[in-house]
Amino acid sequence: MIFDSVLTARQQKAFLKAVKPILSNLGVPYRVLFHPVKQDLNGQIADYFSWATFRSLERNDCEAAKQLNNAVTWDYSNLFNEKREICWVRPK
Repeated sequence: MIFDSVLTARQQKAFLKAVKPILSNLGVPYRVLFHPVKQDLNGQIADYFSWATFRSLERNDCEAAKQLNNAVTWDYSNLFNEKREICWVRPK
């Protein structure tokens, strides 16, 4: 799992303390990496999808999510419950 390194060292420790027990219970090998998202295209894409979903859920502003849904087939399944690795389908 890759997260933005914008978190301070203290915030990273708090995050890991909360998340590691949950990930360990899944019984799936994992690694957590803090990496600058601004240098990673995949991180930027994931951030934009998360932002669009947040806006649609919190503010009922679905325009960005609609645009993304027109561009790709998005899978809203629960990655952790289903232990899947593929979250989206590459556009044709």
